[in-house]
Amino acid sequence: MPVSVKANRFNITRSVYAVISKDDATAVNHGTIKTLGEPMTVQLTPSYASGTLYGGGVKTEDLSMMTGATLKLDLNKIAIEDQAIIGGHTYALGVMSEKAGDQAPDIAIGYEVEETGNNKEFVWLLKGKAKPIASSRQQMTDNINYSTDSLEVGFVPRKFDKKIRDFGDTANADFTSIIAVTYLDTVPGATLVVG
Repeated sequence: MPVSVKANRFNITRSVYAVISKDDATAVNHGTIKTLGEPMTVQLTPSYASGTLYGGGVKTEDLSMMTGATLKLDLNKIAIEDQAIIGGHTYALGVMSEKAGDQAPDIAIGYEVEETGNNKEFVWLLKGKAKPIASSRQQMTDNINYSTDSLEVGFVPRKFDKKIRDFGDTANADFTSIIAVTYLDTVPGATLVVG
């Protein structure tokens, strides 16, 4: 087993998403991979179940198991047509319409992180639903104040294989640059189905 070289994360450079069209015991299918926008910050928080067992007057077991994850992603701007897809809204002629009861589809989100030593980390979160996209708007004062979008997605295990997240790091020799070049081109373990 190769030992990873030292590499520290310092920049998130790319984010993508795909709609998950099928997830059952037989297969996972996804649509076209699309650019999500220019990422600024990413925060991934695992959710977990935990339990502690005591016996004989001492703690005999202390277990935590991952059950899902929450992703918070701040971006320069999410294109209006992508906001419509991610939120389950309608879009026509440059106008997105949001209605009460719109339901977000299952999506996968991938992103790329630059690391020291010319290394990169690649992350795929495999099945989640987005909350309504939040945004900030500011007027220009003495300085230019940019407005941004914020996306929060709750991820759960896929039915097909119970996976929540896959990630690779070129700081580890097993994750070669050949794998890295195309890693965000398809959702891991899923089949691209266009149409």
